[in-house]
Amino acid sequence: MSEAIRAAFLQAAGEAASLVGRREVGDRWNDPSVLEELAIGPLAGHLARAVLTVHWYLDMPEAEPPTITAGEYYATITGGDPQSPENVAIRARAAEAARGGWARLYLDVGNALDHLRRRLGDERADHRIATGGRALLLDEYLKTRIVELVVHVGDLCRSLDLAVPEMREASRVAIGTLVDAAIARHGAAAVLHGLARRELDHLDALRVL
Repeated sequence: MSEAIRAAFLQAAGEAASLVGRREVGDRWNDPSVLEELAIGPLAGHLARAVLTVHWYLDMPEAEPPTITAGEYYATITGGDPQSPENVAIRARAAEAARGGWARLYLDVGNALDHLRRRLGDERADHRIATGGRALLLDEYLKTRIVELVVHVGDLCRSLDLAVPEMREASRVAIGTLVDAAIARHGAAAVLHGLARRELDHLDALRVL
């Protein structure tokens, strides 16, 4: 499983790096994106962080157990209110990532991706990543980054009127992770209703983010 997860991450990260490097991103850096209160430059910064954080966190001290899964990680996230402290902090980190401008961001994400292509194949499956006061095993953390990459590559492409790449394997991982989060949040029966019996879905159980 770890090989498939890592390959899917690198596939999606490659798409993200190529997208961040497109001239349209630099030309429209300060234009609004499809996401509320986020310009194209900071959206590109947020997307790039899905690669950069893996690069950074691998060299940080490992977290202590217990660990949570990628589904449990997303089950605790509430993304509805753009003015929530969580979303305000996300936008601040996105702006910080974009602070050096388009060329700097493209160089940073490209260098991080090159490093990860060489390194990920040798990393232990039980390597524990610390993030937000929680710990995830490496491949579970990569699942969370795959979700971010697949979702925000789409957001940035739509902001620039570009075709969204399919990223089939990465999308499968992202969908599975978000279904796991929905189950952790609402239970299996509610998710089954959302998938197969919409008339019984009173919770909008498949809406995770």
